[in-house]
Amino acid sequence: MGPADTGRVTMDIDCPTCTITVDNTTKKNAYTPAVPDQVAEFMTTFEDNDDLWAANFCSGGEHTTAGPGLVDPFGLQRRCTRPVIAVAQGVTYTVGIEMALAQDKELGPCDR
Repeated sequence: MGPADTGRVTMDIDCPTCTITVDNTTKKNAYTPAVPDQVAEFMTTFEDNDDLWAANFCSGGEHTTAGPGLVDPFGLQRRCTRPVIAVAQGVTYTVGIEMALAQDKELGPCDR
């Protein structure tokens, strides 16, 4: 499976915040087995960087995620000590709901 099949996660830093984006838009941001590992890596990077005060966690495209649900999808082994804001839009099922509820704040689209 290549990146087009598994999706990818990116992290953009604009101190003092960062944006972690799940991008698998061809499959409505469905979480493949590779996605949680990438999310955990970037969440750890955020937590370990003292210059970052908050993170935005969002998805590319129109939809947050169409699934599937995973048990303990991020496997972080620890909680972030700084605020993480979940941004949801469009279709939001299973792991998208779990992801939003695990964050400090949730935001929906502003264009409605």
